[in-house]
Amino acid sequence: MLRAQPKNLSTWAHGKRRCRHDYDSNDHLLEHMLNSDYFGSLWAELGTGDYITITDSAGGICKVRVDAVDKAVLKVELSLVEKLVAKPVTKTGADEADDGYCLRHRGPRYGWAIVNSDGEIIAEHFPRRDDAMKALAVMRETGEFKALPGHEPKQAAA
Repeated sequence: MLRAQPKNLSTWAHGKRRCRHDYDSNDHLLEHMLNSDYFGSLWAELGTGDYITITDSAGGICKVRVDAVDKAVLKVELSLVEKLVAKPVTKTGADEADDGYCLRHRGPRYGWAIVNSDGEIIAEHFPRRDDAMKALAVMRETGEFKALPGHEPKQAAA
């Protein structure tokens, strides 16, 4: 039977009624940890109403709430609050090379804009971020990084 190791539990927010804990396991997966027996060995550290953020050996993350602690039979009843899915926000070496274009909000007057790596505005006046993202996706597909009609940047006064 798999049991939680006290060395993997860290408490970072003590409260009068509830505590917050992190449990990082390099040995077990979430499906093996989300049962009443696994955290029974930590009954002294856990209390009803506590929250635990669990990270498993495969990088899975979930948040659970402690519903009941039974020290007589070494069981901790848990409720799954949420299961988190980690999604990379930065490119890795395996990803495609960065083309240098990004989105920037220029305020209520100019809306969202597409900007190149030199800070030059390629297109602006997108009312929503989604609209600018779609336009940038079209530019990347076609390979033409020029403003769409109605989205030309304001020309500097000569």
